[in-house]
This record gives sequence, structure tokens and C-alpha cells, in this order.
Amino acid sequence: MGRTKGWDDESVMRHNFKMQKQAISLPLNASFVQPTVIGAHNIINGVATIYIKPLSVNDVWKGRRFRTDTYDQYEKAIIRVLPPLSLPAPPFKVTFKFGMSSKGSDVDNCIKPLQDVLAGHYKFNDNQIYELHVYKKIVKKGEEYFSFIIESLVTT
Repeated sequence: MGRTKGWDDESVMRHNFKMQKQAISLPLNASFVQPTVIGAHNIINGVATIYIKPLSVNDVWKGRRFRTDTYDQYEKAIIRVLPPLSLPAPPFKVTFKFGMSSKGSDVDNCIKPLQDVLAGHYKFNDNQIYELHVYKKIVKKGEEYFSFIIESLVTT
């Protein structure tokens, strides 16, 4: 199997080195060892950090993807009822709550389609979202919903 674009050993090592330099700002203890191999990890205060570049959904599928009629209808329905909002200054912190009628539904599958509709309607680039909080609530069939908050992320 061939390598995926951006995943050759040299680019992964460059990314790892960059991540190692950033990790220095974390609280360190005497047992901390900077990872030097592809796929290395560390755990600090219960937070596991894996030194592999996160995969974009754009790199998951082969070939071209086409929007479905269901998505087009979903987008139009949402745009019709979205309230007027004045967005704060980016970067953004976004909170989503999804009321779903099936315990088997994956909450993460709802994020990107909704996020794209909101970004298009409110005229912002979703790469300006730096923090995301997502909640799933089980509701009765026919009572499904979503709610969202777009806030300015206070950075120090």
C-alpha cells in the first residue's frame, strides 16, 4: 500500500519535532522523555498525547464526493430558521448539543454538515474554530433538535 500524501517519514518526523517543541510549554516532570520516533506518545496528568499528524476527513475518502439531495434539503431548512447573529471576533469556541432519538447515532457525524451550514450562513471560515464542545442527548423520536453557541475564544 502506498503512502498517503503528507505522511512520508520525513514530514511525520518534522511534525513530531514541531510538536515536541510545543509540548515544552506543558507541565513537565522528571520522567518526561521527548518522543523521537514516529507514533511516540506521552501521558501527562492523564492527558495522552500521540505524536502523529491528525488525519483530515478530506484525506479519508478516495475520489470525489457529491452532496446528496438530503443534505441540500437539510441546509435549506436550517437556513430558513437560523436566527440573525452578530458573531464575536475569532478565534471561536463552538458548543453543539444534539438531541438524537437513537442511542446508536454517532454524535460526531452531525458536526461537520452543521458546522459547514453555519459557516456559510454566518460568513466565517470554520478553520477559525479553535475549541469545540459537543453534547448528545437522547430524545423521543420526532423531537430531534440541535442547538449551538458561537463564542469568542479568549486567548492569553
